[in-house]
Amino acid sequence: MPRRKYRPRATTIYEPLPRGSSVLVYCRFSGTDQDASSQEAAIRLWIEEQGWEVYRWFQDEAKSGSSTEGRESFLRMISMAESLADDSARPAGVVYWKRDRFGRDHLDNQYFTAHLRRLGYSLVGKEDGIPPSAGDLTPLLETVKDIKAAWDLADISANVKRGMAYLRTQGYQTGGFPPRGLLVVREPLVGPDGTQITRKNGTARFGLRWVPDPALAPLVTQAFEMRAEGAGYASILRGPLCTLYKSTSCLPTFFANRNYVTAGVVSPELFAQVQAVQLRSTHRVAPTYPQRVNSPYLLSGLLQCRCGAAMVGEVQRGRWPYYCCSRRKRERICACAQPRVTAAKLEGPILDTLLSCVLTPERIAELTAVVNDELNGDDGLQTEADRLRQQIGDVEAVITRLVDAVEREGLESVRDRLRAREAERRKLRADLALAEAEIAARRPTVLTPQEVTALLDEIRQHREAEDTLELRAILRLVVERITVDGQSFQIHYKPEARPWFTT
Repeated sequence: MPRRKYRPRATTIYEPLPRGSSVLVYCRFSGTDQDASSQEAAIRLWIEEQGWEVYRWFQDEAKSGSSTEGRESFLRMISMAESLADDSARPAGVVYWKRDRFGRDHLDNQYFTAHLRRLGYSLVGKEDGIPPSAGDLTPLLETVKDIKAAWDLADISANVKRGMAYLRTQGYQTGGFPPRGLLVVREPLVGPDGTQITRKNGTARFGLRWVPDPALAPLVTQAFEMRAEGAGYASILRGPLCTLYKSTSCLPTFFANRNYVTAGVVSPELFAQVQAVQLRSTHRVAPTYPQRVNSPYLLSGLLQCRCGAAMVGEVQRGRWPYYCCSRRKRERICACAQPRVTAAKLEGPILDTLLSCVLTPERIAELTAVVNDELNGDDGLQTEADRLRQQIGDVEAVITRLVDAVEREGLESVRDRLRAREAERRKLRADLALAEAEIAARRPTVLTPQEVTALLDEIRQHREAEDTLELRAILRLVVERITVDGQSFQIHYKPEARPWFTT
């Protein structure tokens, strides 16, 4: 509210309004299920009985009293009361139904109540239950009622959430629009005893259930089946979804909508297969940012400030490169106390740390042995071949039993099963032949310590030649990030490199 000079407080501020007084009237109804017409008629009859005249009527429909936000009529009433405060013909008071209709936030109620009274208005509630003889105790009684209204609001919120959770367990929707392929059906709600549930005013309560649209649901099912088989968005959009969507940007949300499972349009198994396809298609290696690839700074994209922000490279006066916190640079305030660090104080020690962890005879020998074991170890081919042989044996045993059954009974259904098993055996034998061919084609691979030493010497040559791109590519193979705190740093290695590097 704008700052203003209040009028002297009237001595009759808590006394009843005399007959013939002009009043502002405010009504609020929380929801469409409330009987607004009866409350409006009752308050008009009461105003007529008191002999007051309505200066202006304000009414908020389907508005919550938990805040003044969104209550346009209430705010217009306050604005009018302020504009008429110095008018000799202004209304004498503000009339409302009761305190929880005025609002349910006790701080808002006390603020606006005090504001209106200091402007010279009397406040009267029909169902407040505060007698006119209360006098100076009126603010105390109003505060108690305001706090109780806030508590009641919390209880109402808890009951509403419980009711909505119960409706969801029964398959009902609590709002919103159904996705493409589903329709909304209103069903009367019944209790556990089978009786119909009604509102406070006696009208029936209905639940909203989303059911398959006979015309569009088969298209949704077909789209999920195509996606489960690996079909792309473009082909699906040209096929079953051509009449439902115009852009492929809608399809990730479409395929993630579990309401299709709840409504029975898509089976849980098919939905799970589609989610697996979606996961594989989204978890791809993102391309590196072009400025980071071509950056002339060795540690670009790897340095992280102690505050969590990235550190970027810059040049001071065109001659001295350094790294600084991007948050401090961006916000231009003391958001981070990390000072700028000269590039030479970070790049050289970090490379020395990495090379000193590897360029030792013991570590080279150990690393060479492990690499050779990985190159020539069991790659799973022999295990796969053994598994295929076991499956072939099981299928042949089944075929033998089926052949015996055909010879005894000659059932056509048994012949079909026999043909299926024979086809399975042919496929397993083909897979086994392929695995055995790959095993026979393997050749032992040996990495010598001399080759490792030559590779590390190449790294040192790149360093001496200040080949930033090559060195940064090598660093990215083993380094996840480097945290800078003051002038010190800590290297965080990638999981696969941690056994061979220590900080």
